[in-house]
Amino acid sequence: MLRLYLLSFLFFSSYGNAQTLAITHAGFQWDESGKAKIGVDWVIGWAVSERKPIIYLKDGADPSWYTNYQNPTEVIDTPDGSHQFEVEDEALILVGGYMYNCLQISLIDFISFKDFSNEKGFTIHFPIDSIYAPGLSFDREAVTVLDRVREFELAKILTYEERLRFNHSYQFYKPDLIDWALWGWSHRPGKSLFAHKQLSLDEFKFSLYVDEVIKKTIGTGAKEVHLKFWTSTHKMVKYITIPGARF
Repeated sequence: MLRLYLLSFLFFSSYGNAQTLAITHAGFQWDESGKAKIGVDWVIGWAVSERKPIIYLKDGADPSWYTNYQNPTEVIDTPDGSHQFEVEDEALILVGGYMYNCLQISLIDFISFKDFSNEKGFTIHFPIDSIYAPGLSFDREAVTVLDRVREFELAKILTYEERLRFNHSYQFYKPDLIDWALWGWSHRPGKSLFAHKQLSLDEFKFSLYVDEVIKKTIGTGAKEVHLKFWTSTHKMVKYITIPGARF
């Protein structure tokens, strides 16, 4: 019985250490009301307890940085989210923001500098209650991506006059999370997935998931990237902690 327990412990421990946590620009300078702060602090607390590498991507000293934990594994000074950091683990958890600006640039560089000799490819987890994006309201105050998707759902029942009170009303016609992500990431459909830097779809193959359910596959390349959106940070942690968990 003891031997079985030790084998189980070693299995789950080795599995649990396969993720690096990266936080891009988690501060009141951009996330004015700290909408993503609760989720960011929660996932950092979990990563600390699991002894996972924690990377802060900060704009200099940034006095507005709002995480409770101030002792990351590494700090990268990056005003726009760019970097040359190579993730050695098979998976990355990415939180902070903005979703379509600095966080996207961080994501692209994490993919660009990744060694794809591992046949499992590279998995990036996005708990969308721990990531912020510009809101749709007139003042454009940042909201979590989860709330942004809910805004899209609400917008479907608004009248035309009500929609005029929001910026970018054309976005209301993409309420699905994956479609919304692709709208914000796609620059030249059919050639590359991202706007800020071209990652060829002939070189990469992207699989997009929501809560572990695959929704779409794009590209034909040999380098496989699994982009996993989670509607709850807790769901993501449950899946990582208990391999094969379903919701």
